[in-house]
Amino acid sequence: VADAEAHAHRQLRALPAEKLAELQGPGLSLAPSLIVGDAAMPRTLLAAFQAGGQAAVPLVIGSNSDETSVALAFGLDPAALIKKLGTGRILVRPLYPGVADDAELGRQVVRDVAFTAFSRRIAVLQAKRAPVFRYYFDLVPQAARDTRVGVAHGGEVPWVFGTADLCGCMGADLTDADRTAGAVLLQRWAGFARTGRPDIPAGEPWPADTLWRPVVMNFSDKQAVERGFMAHRLDTLIGGLKFVSRGRTD
Repeated sequence: VADAEAHAHRQLRALPAEKLAELQGPGLSLAPSLIVGDAAMPRTLLAAFQAGGQAAVPLVIGSNSDETSVALAFGLDPAALIKKLGTGRILVRPLYPGVADDAELGRQVVRDVAFTAFSRRIAVLQAKRAPVFRYYFDLVPQAARDTRVGVAHGGEVPWVFGTADLCGCMGADLTDADRTAGAVLLQRWAGFARTGRPDIPAGEPWPADTLWRPVVMNFSDKQAVERGFMAHRLDTLIGGLKFVSRGRTD
């Protein structure tokens, strides 16, 4: 067996990456994914948190308003996803009042199942062990607000590191108001690194997220605490996550 595995490894290493990019067909994707089962990550994040295997330290966790962008980049069709639900759409649509278009509904469902609800689920599990501060990121540069549906996957990173003016990745010139909002965000992250709490002297306190008191800091042009943020929707979707993962810890 060991010889066969070594031979397979040699064959894979000798395979040009271009050959993988040429592959076509259902179920094939070059989308990045976590490698679970090795020494670095012996089990999935959700499984580790459900088992209480994570560190008991304060946590900042959240998601962006257009997380589905990463799925679109790898060929997922949100409208097709909704069609695949069949009669299950009857259960999903009430969670998104006013959203009639299948493409937009699919976009929001993917965002919330894969990111918004997942962040809330991890936050609830971590809150048993340490304070958790959850955010929802929707800070779009003023000059781009008429053309963007939200902040793409990873779009918060330049703001957190204070490089939004330097990265050339914002797609629009920043205004002074944009820079001010970004500076406040950076201060909160720096404060968390120093003290374990993302509070700043001149800003609204950021309450911890708990099972019975869901709360996020909504980072948009006006940063504000929102209690009960998407509460019914996320509770419903989290119920699905718990069922799929067979969670039994709470």
